[in-house]
Amino acid sequence: MKKRNTQPYFSGGIGAYDIGAYIVIHSKDKGKNPLQVGGQLAHRLRMRSLETASLLSGIRIAQVFKIPQDIKEEVERIVPKWQFYKELKELLQI
Repeated sequence: MKKRNTQPYFSGGIGAYDIGAYIVIHSKDKGKNPLQVGGQLAHRLRMRSLETASLLSGIRIAQVFKIPQDIKEEVERIVPKWQFYKELKELLQI
């Protein structure tokens, strides 16, 4: 059995809502369901249930309320610095 990562997933100024917005922006381009991508990411990283809930809430909020252009630019700038960006990039196939 794989050992669970003990580092916090959302730290260093990058939050679940930033990751959720990034997933919504890029999954629409690829024709994927953002919630499925978020679920796959949470499973792959073995996130705890509270972290998974935050991520999926962030995705749903981004879907419902849309993402303003200034937020899109900020998210595009900061999310590639996330420690698990490689896994996210693989899931989104960017």
